[in-house]
Amino acid sequence: MDKETQKKLAKIFVLTDLLITEIDEPTKQPTPQTKSIQDKAREFQKVLEPVLEKFYNGSPKQTTFFIELQRKFNYIFDKQYK
Repeated sequence: MDKETQKKLAKIFVLTDLLITEIDEPTKQPTPQTKSIQDKAREFQKVLEPVLEKFYNGSPKQTTFFIELQRKFNYIFDKQYK
């Protein structure tokens, strides 16, 4: 597999895990629109879960890399919304 494909898959794995985490945590005051988005996202989650399993079954070094990317992603959002 070439480096560009590996890079693309790494992004998909990180974003997939973040998406599933966010879908699992409902919003505190859902509007009809956010409720609809969450319902659609849960449908999408069922498709993404097998991808996420591959993410967690990777090498420990690879898994650590993905977790670090997730932390950085969350840090940027937390910093922006403070």
